[in-house]
Amino acid sequence: MKNKDGTETDRKEKFSIVLPPPNVTGVLHVGHALEDTLHDIVIRFQRMKGKKTLLIPGTDHAAIATQTKVEKELAKKKIKKQDLGREEFLNQVNEFAMNSQSTILSQLKKMGLSAD
Repeated sequence: MKNKDGTETDRKEKFSIVLPPPNVTGVLHVGHALEDTLHDIVIRFQRMKGKKTLLIPGTDHAAIATQTKVEKELAKKKIKKQDLGREEFLNQVNEFAMNSQSTILSQLKKMGLSAD
């Protein structure tokens, strides 16, 4: 078979997994490690069977959980979100989420997850 552009299609059977995304409220814990390891085993096994595999990791923004986490961090510094104003508070939440997301993706790489 050929694609629309004339190139040959890949006839391999396809197999994919989308990892349930952890919330960006901190770091991964042992439960995440177990779940991700099980998904990794399955995807590697399918790849060994000759299938074209795709394992997609990600993170969830978890807006309410992230907001609560940031509010707790601010409270430790005796700061209320109202003191910051809406724009600055949203900046704080976004910064926290980006840092947490970066940490989580780094942890997945360190675990050796066979992700795409």
